[in-house]
Amino acid sequence: MNNNILWLLKEVDRNSWDFYWSQANFSNLMQSWGYGEAKKCQGWKPFRFVLLDNFGVERGLLQILAKEVSFFGGIIRINRGPIWFKSDVNNKPDEDELCELWRAIRRHMLSKRWWFISCAPECPQIAESERALLRAGYRFVKKKIPYGSSKLSLIDNDNDFLFMNLKKKWRNILRKGQKLGITLTEITGKDKIRELVSIHENHQKIKNFGGISSNLLHNMFNINSSSLQMRVYQTLDTDSTQTSGFIFITYTGDTATYLVGWSNEIGRAQQANYLLIWKAIEDANKAGLSWFDLGGLNENTPKGVAHFKNGVNAKSFQNIGEYWSFFSI
Repeated sequence: MNNNILWLLKEVDRNSWDFYWSQANFSNLMQSWGYGEAKKCQGWKPFRFVLLDNFGVERGLLQILAKEVSFFGGIIRINRGPIWFKSDVNNKPDEDELCELWRAIRRHMLSKRWWFISCAPECPQIAESERALLRAGYRFVKKKIPYGSSKLSLIDNDNDFLFMNLKKKWRNILRKGQKLGITLTEITGKDKIRELVSIHENHQKIKNFGGISSNLLHNMFNINSSSLQMRVYQTLDTDSTQTSGFIFITYTGDTATYLVGWSNEIGRAQQANYLLIWKAIEDANKAGLSWFDLGGLNENTPKGVAHFKNGVNAKSFQNIGEYWSFFSI
């Protein structure tokens, strides 16, 4: 075991972050600068760091969200971090290095008087990752379902290849929808965005599910920075007057992520979900992105949603889960 591994969390400004962000592999929404800015509406303050190993090599990025709680002190949240640079994708930290990294994060917590940390690391669900967190002084949250999804590689794959790689039934349904000649457009106007977010909010209430809040959606759309861009697509009914379906997609670094989707009865007859997701994949590929994240896929995903997302034939992955650590004041 190597006990001489040291990590330095070096806080960086916006310009430095943007430079490093362009080097990140499979970057995600929760670690983007824009997401940190959007979370300010909920009382969180973002802190951003570049991670340097004991040789002074810059290996990755980490965004921490901190909040002051009355009569308790500071708490922090790390969601799907850290992310690693492309140059390090085949040389990710081993168990000892991960252990020392999360110990370094605990030391930084104490220096800032943050007493509680909740984290969902961007680490694969393997024994080495689990041991690293436990050795570093974190406890596993058994009741939380680990984050999982599937990612479609756009690297050196043109749209024709991606189309033929779709599962046969999924591809046939997409073709059926394409033959209907449905109007599909990208939405950029704020008034229309507010209308679609309102539909999403009502859908959440009716179906009683959580997910991203309408307030956070609005904030992310308004930020629309270089590290976080929102792409919104909609389909219209046969009269081209009313929305029959829509999706919200985020671009964060080299990755597009399916964030929110909805369709009504007309949209389902039009195969709107298939048309919209395929349009988003085509545009992400055209934009030169490397990955398309289907946006959440685990044992808790409704069967119909999972079947739909699996039809894209992307590579599934699952992270290590939720952990926490606490220091007495």
